[in-house]
Formats: sequence, C-alpha cells, structure tokens
Amino acid sequence: MGRLRVSLINKHQQATLIGLLKNKVRMKQVEDESISSLLSELGLVFFLGQSVESNLVILLGMAKKSGELKSDKSVRELMTMYFSRTMGNIKKSVSELININEDLEEILKVALDSRNWLAHSFYREYAPSAFDENYRNKAKVVLNKAKEIFERTNELIIVEIELQSAKCGFSQDKLNQMRTDGMQNYIACEKAPNELWDESLNKTSWQNYEI
Repeated sequence: MGRLRVSLINKHQQATLIGLLKNKVRMKQVEDESISSLLSELGLVFFLGQSVESNLVILLGMAKKSGELKSDKSVRELMTMYFSRTMGNIKKSVSELININEDLEEILKVALDSRNWLAHSFYREYAPSAFDENYRNKAKVVLNKAKEIFERTNELIIVEIELQSAKCGFSQDKLNQMRTDGMQNYIACEKAPNELWDESLNKTSWQNYEI
C-alpha cells in the first residue's frame, strides 16, 4: 500500500512537472510570437519611413527637371546626389522648388519628426516592450500611428510626383513602367534600364565589411 501511494505521488509529481514544462513552452512560444509581431511591425514602419524619403528624392529630381531652371543632369544623377542629404534638407529643397499643397507641407513636418523619433528614440523609450506584454501593446499603438502618417505622406507625395513627371514629359504609363523596372531590377540587384535607377545606391562600403 505504501509503495502504491509513493508511486501515485511520483506519478502526480511527474504529471505536474510535465504540465509546468508544457506551460512554460507555450508561454515561451506566445512570448516569442509577440516579440516577433512587434519586430515585424517595427520593420514595416521603418520601411515606410524610408519610402517617404525615397519618394521625396524622386519628387526633388522631377522638380529639378521640370522647373524654370531645368537641370542638365538626368533624374537618376540628381537622385544619386540627393540621397546623400538628410531628409530635412531634401524637404527644404522640395519646398523651395515647387508650391506643394498645405496638406503635404504640414504632414511632411510630422513625418520628418516621426522618422527621426523612430530612428533615434524608439529603442530608448520602448526597449522594455520586448519583455513586457503591456508595454509591447503601447509600443504597437505608437508604431501604428507612425505607419498611418507615413502612408498618408506617401499618398500625397505620389500625387506631386505625377504632376512633376507630366511636366517632364513622362506619361502615366511611362512613369508606371519606370517604377516597375526600377523595382524589378532592384530586387535582382542589377542596374535598371531606366534613368531613375543607379546601381551605386545598392552598393555601399559597409556591406563589404568582414566581422
């Protein structure tokens, strides 16, 4: 009887231990999934923030080609030059060249602040969100707000790009084709057959650094 009781206790303890281990594994999986979800959202917002900068550079290149003092450089050459500037400097140059609408002017300021905060302050303010579920939810709310700002900014910039490209003599079909060619060749890491692309933008010295 004593042995049977001990055996039952051992089995109960084993079952409890297995249950605890399974629960820990499930909790770890949930935590990993939550962190992955946060990092996925963070990556998307960074991507959109950079697309705002890229679209601004395209707009600036188009504005330089379509303005009264037309540049003799190609749009591609202009873009290569402008990509070395800060987003704030690019925004200032765009405002000096064309009369952008008030909605875009206003949201560009907000987008610039959002992008700078994301690049320089997100980690400092929200690093604990990787380890705490409640804080993680707060971080996602902030990231979603930045996402909305970048998406709206891109929508308004694209309208201006289309206006300036028309002044450059590019049809809508031509502009769409240039975008498609540029993206396809970007993915292939090859030089695109259009003037919006410069392969040097895809090759930087840090990529050759050996650790």
